[in-house]
Amino acid sequence: MKVDLRVVGIFYNTSVEVPEGSTVKDVLVAAENQVTSGDTFSYVPVLKDGVESPESFRAFYQSGFSRGEGVKKRNYAAGTYELSENLKGTRESYTVWQYYIFKPKNELINVSQRFIPYDDKTEAIVFDAGRVVWRLVTVLKNSEEGLDAPVRGATTPLA
Repeated sequence: MKVDLRVVGIFYNTSVEVPEGSTVKDVLVAAENQVTSGDTFSYVPVLKDGVESPESFRAFYQSGFSRGEGVKKRNYAAGTYELSENLKGTRESYTVWQYYIFKPKNELINVSQRFIPYDDKTEAIVFDAGRVVWRLVTVLKNSEEGLDAPVRGATTPLA
């Protein structure tokens, strides 16, 4: 089945073929194994508290590219685009990767307020003609109690 993958911030958009019953992690692995006209994609997983989750995403573009249309069109240089999360408690906030699963027709599936591992075989399942979007979000620390336990993975999109 065909699933679209988008990683916001590194301008990565692709479609991959995965078997039925695939997870969000399976989509990332398929994207890593796919080479499109010299462009490549990779991610770095980390193990924290026994759960694997992406720490960073990287896309290499062999040629320059553009995004947007008309006056909003922007040109980007060839090269490597990479973003990493930062879970260290050294600032007033931390950054964490979150993913969203969409069915066809842009219907958001994972609206849970709790952490769902990206390789969960029941709740991180992708859909044929669906889409997975990863975003690096910044979360404020609880100023009275220090850094709350970061919620990695799927959550409700910010309004």
